[in-house]
Amino acid sequence: MPFGDFYMKSVSFLKINSILFIISVLIIAAFGFVDIPKAKQGDVDAFAGYVDRTVSDHIRRNGKGAVAVGIIHEGKIFRIKGYGYQDAEQKIPITDNTVFQVASISKSFTAWAVMDLVEQGVLELDQPVTRYIPDWHFPPSNFDENEVTIRRMLSHSSGIANVGGYAGVEKLEDLQTLEESLASANDARGEAVRIVYRPGSQYVYSGGAYTLLQYVIEQTTGQSFETYMQEKVLDPLKMENSRFVRDESVQKNMAVVYDNSGNPVPARYFAAQAAAGLYTTVDDLSRWALAILSAYDDKITNPVLNPETLKSMFEPQKDIKNPLPYGLGFMIQEIGPDKILEVSHTGTNMPNWHSVVTTLPEKGEGLIVLTNTAGGRSLRQQLRSDWLIWAGGQDSFGNRLNRMLDIMIYVVPGFLIGVAIVLVRGWLRKKGKAV
Repeated sequence: MPFGDFYMKSVSFLKINSILFIISVLIIAAFGFVDIPKAKQGDVDAFAGYVDRTVSDHIRRNGKGAVAVGIIHEGKIFRIKGYGYQDAEQKIPITDNTVFQVASISKSFTAWAVMDLVEQGVLELDQPVTRYIPDWHFPPSNFDENEVTIRRMLSHSSGIANVGGYAGVEKLEDLQTLEESLASANDARGEAVRIVYRPGSQYVYSGGAYTLLQYVIEQTTGQSFETYMQEKVLDPLKMENSRFVRDESVQKNMAVVYDNSGNPVPARYFAAQAAAGLYTTVDDLSRWALAILSAYDDKITNPVLNPETLKSMFEPQKDIKNPLPYGLGFMIQEIGPDKILEVSHTGTNMPNWHSVVTTLPEKGEGLIVLTNTAGGRSLRQQLRSDWLIWAGGQDSFGNRLNRMLDIMIYVVPGFLIGVAIVLVRGWLRKKGKAV
């Protein structure tokens, strides 16, 4: 057969199969938007049993590492449980006090400190940040630095570059000062905290904005960031095993973190503490999650922020374009037809620290998941999705979208490989060299 005829038939074949492929992908992707309950709604024991089975299976498949899960039900800590080993090589089991690095969840704690200073009258949300740090200046840009406000920094709409994905450093001697990190972060591609788009015009997730807030806290309080956070946020919440600095108490209880091959690797140090540097435990985070619920439950004590302040943090910021709203230091979503409020934050740091704290403050429900091993990110997402279906009656749009994309990641490459194989085999057959 002439090559031209073969080409035309191949094009026809591809057109037909492309249509079938698109239909198949749409059908398969739709399953990403199907909520399948894993436990009877309202039955907390059934959900806890599902968590046991799911996490135990994860530990068996990955061989090493640990998972810690906290469940809050009806405004009380229902259960805290650890799975696996704090140190698999030494066979040291995980405990309630095993320390994990929780990455970007640090930002929510930083937001609490900022809002505490707002309550005290030290800071004002809609004032330019430069008012509080007159000795520090943004690098030259085409934008007005007076439009960079505390509110916009908290909500990732400040115009500050997407400095972040702070990787941290393995050696303490490589740890920069805060000022050095602001000027050129050695764990973020040498990026500087600078203005790269018009403040207030859009949502761009920015660890750099939170690193600058770290500097604001130090300059306005006269204390180091870690000291202020300890005295004004962590200690009042009785988070006894939590620190923003990796001191001896953290180190002795810290989980070993593993790379994707299951090898233990050094934990990292962070100059950008406000954006990525919190070390904490599932027990301590459960206490914090309860304090989040105090916005709608006056029986829960919150020694740091008053309920009205918390509620203001849960409001999506109206002046930014973002399909998945962000409040002041929190990810905000409305779940299901009843628009149940979800307040949460996730965390991911190299190589395999993955975490989430998610709450339904109006219902008194919460979930905490901490991991230190390969597959932890997908486990975190799975448990969060199934918890939302169980506690809220429906998964969030963001989680559904992630599920759909996960399906697509496997379907599309498989289809393209299949098409390539069919074309090559067909061409070889026509050449008399069929395989």
